[in-house]
Amino acid sequence: MDYRWVLLERECDTIELLTSDFYIGRKYNFLNNGESKMSLERTGNGYLVDPTTWSLDVMHEMAAEDDITLSESQVMQIEKAREYFDENSSVPPIRTFAKYVGIDKGKLFKEWLTGPLKPITKYGGLPQPTGCV
Repeated sequence: MDYRWVLLERECDTIELLTSDFYIGRKYNFLNNGESKMSLERTGNGYLVDPTTWSLDVMHEMAAEDDITLSESQVMQIEKAREYFDENSSVPPIRTFAKYVGIDKGKLFKEWLTGPLKPITKYGGLPQPTGCV
Protein backbone atom coordinates (compact mmCIF):
# COMPACT_ATOMS: atom_id res chain seq x y z
CA MET A 1 0.00 0.00 0.00
CA ASP A 2 1.39 3.39 -0.95
CA TYR A 3 1.21 5.75 2.03
CA ARG A 4 1.16 9.46 1.49
CA TRP A 5 1.97 11.10 4.78
CA VAL A 6 0.32 14.39 5.53
CA LEU A 7 1.36 16.70 8.32
CA LEU A 8 -1.79 17.23 10.39
CA GLU A 9 -0.66 19.27 13.31
CA ARG A 10 2.52 20.71 14.74
CA GLU A 11 2.56 22.04 18.27
CA CYS A 12 5.66 22.27 20.43
CA ASP A 13 7.61 19.68 18.44
CA THR A 14 4.72 17.19 18.28
CA ILE A 15 3.70 15.89 14.88
CA GLU A 16 0.56 13.86 14.23
CA LEU A 17 0.48 11.92 10.98
CA LEU A 18 -2.33 10.83 8.67
CA THR A 19 -2.42 8.73 5.55
CA SER A 20 -4.73 9.30 2.67
CA ASP A 21 -6.47 5.98 3.46
CA PHE A 22 -6.87 5.83 7.24
CA TYR A 23 -5.87 7.46 10.50
CA ILE A 24 -2.66 6.03 11.91
CA GLY A 25 -3.21 7.52 15.38
CA ARG A 26 0.41 8.03 16.33
CA LYS A 27 1.99 11.20 17.58
CA TYR A 28 5.74 11.57 17.62
CA ASN A 29 7.50 13.81 20.11
CA PHE A 30 10.90 14.82 18.83
CA LEU A 31 13.48 15.12 21.55
CA ASN A 32 16.46 17.50 21.50
CA ASN A 33 18.83 14.75 20.32
CA GLY A 34 16.67 13.98 17.27
CA GLU A 35 15.21 10.71 18.60
CA SER A 36 11.47 10.31 18.54
CA LYS A 37 9.22 8.92 21.24
CA MET A 38 5.75 7.74 20.31
CA SER A 39 2.85 9.03 22.40
CA LEU A 40 -0.20 6.86 22.00
CA GLU A 41 -3.86 7.76 21.96
CA ARG A 42 -5.43 5.64 24.71
CA THR A 43 -8.82 5.36 26.39
CA GLY A 44 -9.37 6.17 30.06
CA ASN A 45 -8.71 2.50 30.86
CA GLY A 46 -5.44 2.52 28.92
CA TYR A 47 -6.59 0.64 25.82
CA LEU A 48 -5.65 1.85 22.33
CA VAL A 49 -8.25 4.14 20.77
CA ASP A 50 -7.32 2.71 17.36
CA PRO A 51 -6.31 -0.97 17.72
CA THR A 52 -4.95 -1.02 14.15
CA THR A 53 -1.95 0.97 15.39
CA TRP A 54 -0.74 -1.96 17.52
CA SER A 55 2.76 -3.36 17.02
CA LEU A 56 5.40 -4.87 19.28
CA ASP A 57 6.92 -1.40 19.65
CA VAL A 58 3.52 0.03 20.62
CA MET A 59 3.08 -2.80 23.15
CA HIS A 60 6.41 -2.03 24.82
CA GLU A 61 5.74 1.74 24.72
CA MET A 62 2.34 1.26 26.42
CA ALA A 63 3.91 -0.91 29.12
CA ALA A 64 6.70 1.63 29.64
CA GLU A 65 4.12 4.42 30.00
CA ASP A 66 2.55 2.28 32.75
CA ASP A 67 6.00 1.66 34.38
CA ILE A 68 5.92 -2.04 33.47
CA THR A 69 8.65 -4.12 31.87
CA LEU A 70 7.17 -7.11 30.08
CA SER A 71 8.88 -10.49 30.49
CA GLU A 72 9.36 -12.90 27.57
CA SER A 73 6.58 -15.04 29.00
CA GLN A 74 4.20 -12.08 29.15
CA VAL A 75 5.02 -11.08 25.57
CA MET A 76 4.34 -14.68 24.46
CA GLN A 77 0.98 -14.58 26.27
CA ILE A 78 0.07 -11.29 24.56
CA GLU A 79 0.97 -12.75 21.16
CA LYS A 80 -1.08 -15.89 21.91
CA ALA A 81 -4.07 -13.74 22.93
CA ARG A 82 -3.81 -11.88 19.60
CA GLU A 83 -3.61 -15.24 17.80
CA TYR A 84 -6.71 -16.48 19.66
CA PHE A 85 -8.54 -13.25 18.82
CA ASP A 86 -7.62 -13.55 15.13
CA GLU A 87 -8.97 -17.12 15.06
CA ASN A 88 -12.14 -16.55 17.12
CA SER A 89 -12.93 -12.81 16.86
CA SER A 90 -13.29 -12.62 20.64
CA VAL A 91 -11.24 -12.34 23.80
CA PRO A 92 -11.20 -15.71 25.60
CA PRO A 93 -12.36 -16.27 29.17
CA ILE A 94 -9.45 -16.90 31.54
CA ARG A 95 -9.96 -20.69 31.74
CA THR A 96 -10.02 -21.02 27.97
CA PHE A 97 -6.96 -18.80 27.63
CA ALA A 98 -5.00 -20.76 30.25
CA LYS A 99 -5.69 -23.98 28.31
CA TYR A 100 -4.86 -22.27 25.01
CA VAL A 101 -1.41 -21.17 26.20
CA GLY A 102 -0.81 -24.28 28.33
CA ILE A 103 -0.18 -22.37 31.55
CA ASP A 104 -1.93 -22.95 34.88
CA LYS A 105 -4.49 -20.26 35.62
CA GLY A 106 -2.95 -19.64 39.06
CA LYS A 107 0.46 -19.03 37.48
CA LEU A 108 -1.07 -16.46 35.12
CA PHE A 109 -2.54 -14.55 38.07
CA LYS A 110 0.81 -14.63 39.92
CA GLU A 111 2.74 -13.51 36.86
CA TRP A 112 0.46 -10.54 36.15
CA LEU A 113 -0.38 -9.70 39.81
CA THR A 114 -3.95 -8.98 38.68
CA GLY A 115 -6.61 -10.47 36.44
CA PRO A 116 -4.27 -11.45 33.58
CA LEU A 117 -6.55 -10.78 30.62
CA LYS A 118 -6.91 -7.08 31.37
CA PRO A 119 -3.21 -6.25 30.87
CA ILE A 120 -2.82 -8.92 28.17
CA THR A 121 -5.60 -7.40 26.09
CA LYS A 122 -4.56 -3.83 26.87
CA TYR A 123 -0.94 -4.30 25.79
CA GLY A 124 -2.04 -6.59 22.97
CA GLY A 125 -4.21 -3.92 21.34
CA LEU A 126 -7.32 -6.06 21.79
CA PRO A 127 -10.82 -5.08 22.98
CA GLN A 128 -11.35 -4.74 26.71
CA PRO A 129 -12.64 -8.06 28.08
CA THR A 130 -15.97 -8.41 29.84
CA GLY A 131 -16.90 -10.82 32.59
CA CYS A 132 -14.39 -12.86 34.60
CA VAL A 133 -10.89 -12.11 33.42
